Amino acid sequence: MLEKLLQASFRGVPFLVKGRTSEDEGRKTVTHPYPNSDNRFTEDLGNDDPIYEITGFVSGTDWQEQRTNLREALNQEGTGILVHPFYGQIEVIANKYKISHDMGKIGIVEFQMKFEVSSLNIVPQPTAGLEGQITVGTENVNTEIDADIEDKFTVSLNSTKNFENATSKLDGIADIYESVAQTVTQTQDKIDEFNKDIADFRDDIAALIQQPGAMAEILRKLSDNISSLSEDPFQQFEVLGKLFDFGNTDIIPAAITYWREQNDQNISTLNNSVQTSALSEAYSIIPEMEFTTEDQLNEIKLALEAQFENIRDGISESVYSKLSELRTIASEYFQDVLLTTSKIVEIDVTAKPLSILAYQYYGDTDKTEDLMTENSLTNSERVEGPVSIFTDE
Repeated sequence: MLEKLLQASFRGVPFLVKGRTSEDEGRKTVTHPYPNSDNRFTEDLGNDDPIYEITGFVSGTDWQEQRTNLREALNQEGTGILVHPFYGQIEVIANKYKISHDMGKIGIVEFQMKFEVSSLNIVPQPTAGLEGQITVGTENVNTEIDADIEDKFTVSLNSTKNFENATSKLDGIADIYESVAQTVTQTQDKIDEFNKDIADFRDDIAALIQQPGAMAEILRKLSDNISSLSEDPFQQFEVLGKLFDFGNTDIIPAAITYWREQNDQNISTLNNSVQTSALSEAYSIIPEMEFTTEDQLNEIKLALEAQFENIRDGISESVYSKLSELRTIASEYFQDVLLTTSKIVEIDVTAKPLSILAYQYYGDTDKTEDLMTENSLTNSERVEGPVSIFTDE
């Protein structure tokens, strides 16, 4: 049998392989189920690197020494060079392996090994380049939204009803922005300034109806400013989330006349503007968020995905194209952040101060307040029973 084997090595340690092996290839995907729903979202994270499953052998009078050398090479930390007769020279990390001995074949040891390609020998961190791409992607989406308003919004001067409906819808936009602004708990000066902008917008509605380009600029300013009312990115996200369903309850009858068609297009264009602008702004603040746990990250991620699904069929092809690009970039960013985000596990605690528990697990008391928040505790002096803690495992 050994004459039919070929020479290979890992970290310079030689072994023999059969003339047949296997590798797993394909694309990286992550599936996220929606709570209480049959729907699910599957992310495409790009091409996956091959995983090589190799059966190797060592043999000879010094088989014990060879076995020890290969085992030490496989156990060594970090990447190493695999030299294989089919694959050539590859930088890999050794995964699980299994050693087998056969009493009928003394002097031959079989290794069943798995190797994964390592592109970078570093712990992945959120990619700085993706943050810039999110900013550019948001700007691209907003540009297309504004272009839609300028291209599609129109009110004929001889259609009083359409003018009244457009006025009512723009008043509704002012109302929702004003209402949402009142939910912000910080920076009253900014809120007062924002409310002044809303008042100026109301005063100009009649003129803006005949100037869609100017209208788009004002609506863009309001959309940009409402998320900046708070300095907390999570509160910014909550504020924007209140705009996600704007106009969903509008009853828009089937268009049977030119005037009705014009009116329906105006209403849909404005509704889409508010909803899609809120989503693009929500994407833009992701890099500012410091996620405490994986659950917290996934909650934000699923909210964004639900809004994308909510609006995708109603927006123009140009907006959809840019929004899809932004969504893909955000998914890549989330995947990077997920690698360094804590998970939550539940432990059973005997009565003790929360600060002591924090010190036992993390070496300091810095996470005491985070643990209080996670467990909805009002008293940190004494905790016992099941407690959720953060872990990197």
